[in-house]
Amino acid sequence: MFIQFSPSPLEQISSTKEKDREAAARELIRMIKFLSISLNIPSFKELGIKDSQFPEIAQKSFENNSNPSNPREAGVKDYLAILKKAS
Repeated sequence: MFIQFSPSPLEQISSTKEKDREAAARELIRMIKFLSISLNIPSFKELGIKDSQFPEIAQKSFENNSNPSNPREAGVKDYLAILKKAS
């Protein structure tokens, strides 16, 4: 399955008026969830990852060499919040 986004969802969100950004972000989340299901990407629970492991995962994510290339600066607390919301 090939899904084409035009313009890209991130471009769409960044160029959208402030009041519409939340709706655009929610649509992007919906698309990502659909894509994850379509590709059979397992959840943290299905992978056996426990909430108690999140602090270590967040720390390692922060220390990862690709962290500086993120569109927005993220600290350990940010990664931890993302993991909690994703689980």
